[in-house]
Amino acid sequence: MKIDLSYVSDLQKNIIYYNLTGYDISLCSGKNCNKKFLCFRYLAEPCGRQDYLIINLPENCSEFWDSKTQFTPVINKKYIETDAYFLSQLNLSYSELIWLYSEMKLNIEQLKNSSLVKKESNMIYIDFQKPTESEIRNTAYFTSKFKKYSLFELHWLLAEQQLLFKILIKQIFIKNQVKI
Repeated sequence: MKIDLSYVSDLQKNIIYYNLTGYDISLCSGKNCNKKFLCFRYLAEPCGRQDYLIINLPENCSEFWDSKTQFTPVINKKYIETDAYFLSQLNLSYSELIWLYSEMKLNIEQLKNSSLVKKESNMIYIDFQKPTESEIRNTAYFTSKFKKYSLFELHWLLAEQQLLFKILIKQIFIKNQVKI
């Protein structure tokens, strides 16, 4: 199945997919497991050379790790630093960063108010309204006029917003028990 990300710009899609997790845990493939969408070992994203558990009897798994304890919006400094560095390497202008930050902020506000996941054939849709260009422009204008961020701060804030966005998407899938 594919996840519909039509509500974000191409640049944001690239940034969202760029994700180094750095988990120092053994993950699980989730094969034949009914609890895999509730288990952090299945939902966590692999990092480089990743170790995986081999679970022969998933119904009696002693390695289950409740994902609710991991996907709370606790902002992790290491992930933000990595994403902020990646953003700095894109050499985006101040205006572009303000625009992306404003767009992400509005997307998060919309995502917080949505929970319905629509399944159609082989696609999954998160039902929320994409902010209009006018809304993004207004938010970007007021952000740049009343908040004087440095480029470093914008990289950090945008990376922080992107991490929160990813966490909210995962929470929606967990809440709706979506099997991908």
